[in-house]
Amino acid sequence: MDGNSGKFSALATVETAISKISGCKAIFFIGAILLAVLAALSQVLQMGVNLLPYDDATWQKQALSLVISIVIYIVSGMVAWGMLYMGVQRVNDNKLSIAMIGYGFNGGLLLRMIGAILMTLLITLPGLLLIVGGIMAPAFMPAALSAIARLIAMLASIMGGVWMFYIILRLCLVRAILIIEKVGPVTAIAQSFQRTRGHVVALFGILLINIVFAIVLGMGASLGFALQFIHPLAGFFGVFVLVVIMSLWVVPYFFIVQGVMYKRLSQ
Repeated sequence: MDGNSGKFSALATVETAISKISGCKAIFFIGAILLAVLAALSQVLQMGVNLLPYDDATWQKQALSLVISIVIYIVSGMVAWGMLYMGVQRVNDNKLSIAMIGYGFNGGLLLRMIGAILMTLLITLPGLLLIVGGIMAPAFMPAALSAIARLIAMLASIMGGVWMFYIILRLCLVRAILIIEKVGPVTAIAQSFQRTRGHVVALFGILLINIVFAIVLGMGASLGFALQFIHPLAGFFGVFVLVVIMSLWVVPYFFIVQGVMYKRLSQ
């Protein structure tokens, strides 16, 4: 499956994803509610940890807080994997069911995901080192050191950021490949690199469109909170409407667009 086969464009991908949202908003809404409940549960449990009869600096409290964060993160990830599975199935015009949300609750998939995350960190490590080195180096340079050396440090940081950004785009299919094809992390990463070859510009375009969506939603959230200064109920209503819009449209779009990318780049 060569990533260069067929035409792949950002606008066509986004348009297809939007067209697939109709008819499946309710099921994705349930998934969004589950994610919201998990986030709220994490906050409640963390508050409960703070009420325990230990000093703030005790290792017991810190360890328990860390365990809670890890468990909630893993469970939320599993729900998201199930929703990504639904996104791929929606693109293939298969019937969706609530049970698909639990598709990600699989020990083998969890291990493969952890392996892929560790390998991704290893691949992006050179870029991270360039960023950190470029930022920290000027602090250890003598004041008399030439501006060229400082310029080199700044360019190193920029190059590191570009490298990490490029790798993230090339690895955008890893999760879908792991979920759908049930391969190992090495194969998933290699396949993602192969299938995205020659499509970095289009993938960047999709990312920009998603950022625009996020900015619009952020402006809506700001407006909702601003309405609180007029009347508390107005602010609550504004935020409530925004949450509903996100749950019914943005959440399905986010997972379906990944499904469209996976299908088109895998043909």
